[in-house]
Amino acid sequence: MVYGSKGTFEPASFAEFGALLRFLRRRMRLSQRELSIAVGYSFAQISRLEQGKRTPDPAIVAAVFAPALDLATEPAWEQRLVALAQVAHVRRDADTRAVAIAADHAPAAAGAKHRAAPDGVSHAPLLATKLYLPRPRP
Repeated sequence: MVYGSKGTFEPASFAEFGALLRFLRRRMRLSQRELSIAVGYSFAQISRLEQGKRTPDPAIVAAVFAPALDLATEPAWEQRLVALAQVAHVRRDADTRAVAIAADHAPAAAGAKHRAAPDGVSHAPLLATKLYLPRPRP
Protein backbone atom coordinates (compact mmCIF):
# COMPACT_ATOMS: atom_id res chain seq x y z
CA MET A 1 0.00 0.00 0.00
CA VAL A 2 1.16 3.50 -0.75
CA TYR A 3 0.75 6.24 1.79
CA GLY A 4 -0.07 9.80 0.82
CA SER A 5 1.58 12.95 2.16
CA LYS A 6 -0.61 12.99 5.28
CA GLY A 7 0.00 9.33 6.13
CA THR A 8 -3.24 8.24 4.50
CA PHE A 9 -3.76 5.65 1.80
CA GLU A 10 -3.94 6.66 -1.85
CA PRO A 11 -6.67 5.21 -4.12
CA ALA A 12 -4.07 3.85 -6.56
CA SER A 13 -2.50 1.75 -3.81
CA PHE A 14 -5.40 -0.71 -4.00
CA ALA A 15 -5.26 -3.40 -6.68
CA GLU A 16 -8.30 -5.49 -5.67
CA PHE A 17 -11.92 -4.42 -5.37
CA GLY A 18 -12.50 -6.36 -2.14
CA ALA A 19 -9.56 -4.80 -0.32
CA LEU A 20 -10.66 -1.29 -1.30
CA LEU A 21 -14.28 -1.98 -0.32
CA ARG A 22 -13.14 -3.25 3.09
CA PHE A 23 -10.89 -0.20 3.58
CA LEU A 24 -13.65 2.27 2.66
CA ARG A 25 -16.20 0.46 4.83
CA ARG A 26 -13.90 0.49 7.84
CA ARG A 27 -12.99 4.12 7.19
CA MET A 28 -16.70 4.93 7.51
CA ARG A 29 -16.77 2.82 10.70
CA LEU A 30 -19.42 0.53 9.24
CA SER A 31 -19.76 -3.16 9.97
CA GLN A 32 -20.43 -5.53 7.10
CA ARG A 33 -23.99 -5.81 8.36
CA GLU A 34 -24.48 -2.03 8.40
CA LEU A 35 -23.14 -1.70 4.86
CA SER A 36 -25.33 -4.58 3.71
CA ILE A 37 -28.41 -2.77 5.02
CA ALA A 38 -27.33 0.50 3.36
CA VAL A 39 -26.84 -1.09 -0.08
CA GLY A 40 -29.56 -3.75 0.03
CA TYR A 41 -27.21 -6.72 -0.05
CA SER A 42 -27.00 -9.52 2.47
CA PHE A 43 -24.24 -9.62 5.05
CA ALA A 44 -22.84 -12.72 3.32
CA GLN A 45 -22.73 -10.96 -0.06
CA ILE A 46 -20.68 -8.10 1.40
CA SER A 47 -18.32 -10.63 2.96
CA ARG A 48 -17.89 -12.46 -0.37
CA LEU A 49 -17.28 -9.16 -2.20
CA GLU A 50 -14.53 -8.25 0.26
CA GLN A 51 -12.95 -11.70 -0.05
CA GLY A 52 -13.02 -11.57 -3.85
CA LYS A 53 -15.41 -14.53 -4.03
CA ARG A 54 -18.20 -12.48 -5.62
CA THR A 55 -17.91 -10.18 -8.61
CA PRO A 56 -19.36 -6.69 -8.28
CA ASP A 57 -21.50 -5.07 -10.96
CA PRO A 58 -19.76 -1.75 -11.80
CA ALA A 59 -23.07 0.05 -12.37
CA ILE A 60 -24.37 -0.99 -8.94
CA VAL A 61 -21.07 -0.02 -7.33
CA ALA A 62 -21.36 3.49 -8.81
CA ALA A 63 -25.08 3.90 -8.09
CA VAL A 64 -25.38 2.25 -4.67
CA PHE A 65 -22.04 1.56 -2.99
CA ALA A 66 -20.39 4.93 -3.68
CA PRO A 67 -23.20 6.94 -2.03
CA ALA A 68 -23.39 4.49 0.90
CA LEU A 69 -19.65 4.98 1.45
CA ASP A 70 -20.04 8.77 1.15
CA LEU A 71 -17.68 9.08 -1.83
CA ALA A 72 -19.46 12.00 -3.54
CA THR A 73 -16.87 14.46 -2.23
CA GLU A 74 -13.95 12.16 -3.05
CA PRO A 75 -14.07 11.43 -6.79
CA ALA A 76 -10.65 9.73 -6.85
CA TRP A 77 -11.86 7.06 -4.40
CA GLU A 78 -15.15 6.62 -6.24
CA GLN A 79 -13.40 6.30 -9.61
CA ARG A 80 -10.94 3.74 -8.22
CA LEU A 81 -13.74 1.68 -6.65
CA VAL A 82 -15.71 1.60 -9.91
CA ALA A 83 -12.56 0.90 -11.96
CA LEU A 84 -11.65 -2.09 -9.77
CA ALA A 85 -15.23 -3.35 -10.03
CA GLN A 86 -14.90 -3.20 -13.83
CA VAL A 87 -11.59 -5.09 -13.73
CA ALA A 88 -13.12 -7.81 -11.53
CA HIS A 89 -16.14 -8.02 -13.83
CA VAL A 90 -13.94 -8.41 -16.94
CA ARG A 91 -11.84 -11.08 -15.21
CA ARG A 92 -14.95 -13.04 -14.29
CA ASP A 93 -16.23 -12.86 -17.87
CA ALA A 94 -12.85 -14.03 -19.22
CA ASP A 95 -12.76 -16.92 -16.73
CA THR A 96 -16.31 -17.90 -17.69
CA ARG A 97 -15.41 -17.90 -21.38
CA ALA A 98 -12.30 -20.01 -20.73
CA VAL A 99 -14.35 -22.61 -18.85
CA ALA A 100 -16.99 -22.68 -21.58
CA ILE A 101 -14.35 -23.13 -24.30
CA ALA A 102 -12.63 -25.90 -22.34
CA ALA A 103 -15.96 -27.67 -21.78
CA ASP A 104 -16.83 -27.44 -25.48
CA HIS A 105 -13.55 -29.09 -26.44
CA ALA A 106 -13.33 -31.71 -23.70
CA PRO A 107 -13.65 -35.39 -24.69
CA ALA A 108 -17.19 -36.74 -24.20
CA ALA A 109 -16.11 -39.26 -21.57
CA ALA A 110 -12.85 -39.91 -19.81
CA GLY A 111 -12.62 -43.48 -21.07
CA ALA A 112 -13.95 -42.79 -24.56
CA LYS A 113 -11.70 -43.57 -27.50
CA HIS A 114 -10.83 -40.66 -29.71
CA ARG A 115 -11.28 -41.05 -33.42
CA ALA A 116 -8.62 -39.76 -35.75
CA ALA A 117 -9.52 -36.78 -37.90
CA PRO A 118 -10.09 -37.35 -41.64
CA ASP A 119 -6.45 -36.47 -42.26
CA GLY A 120 -5.44 -39.41 -40.03
CA VAL A 121 -4.02 -37.23 -37.25
CA SER A 122 -5.33 -37.58 -33.72
CA HIS A 123 -6.14 -34.23 -32.13
CA ALA A 124 -6.75 -35.62 -28.64
CA PRO A 125 -3.73 -33.83 -27.10
CA LEU A 126 -5.08 -30.51 -28.35
CA LEU A 127 -8.48 -31.18 -26.84
CA ALA A 128 -7.00 -31.81 -23.41
CA THR A 129 -4.99 -28.58 -23.39
CA LYS A 130 -6.04 -25.83 -21.01
CA LEU A 131 -6.75 -22.45 -22.47
CA TYR A 132 -5.36 -19.49 -20.59
CA LEU A 133 -6.61 -16.05 -21.53
CA PRO A 134 -4.60 -13.01 -20.47
CA ARG A 135 -6.14 -10.88 -17.78
CA PRO A 136 -6.55 -7.20 -18.55
CA ARG A 137 -4.20 -4.87 -16.78
CA PRO A 138 -5.75 -2.16 -14.59
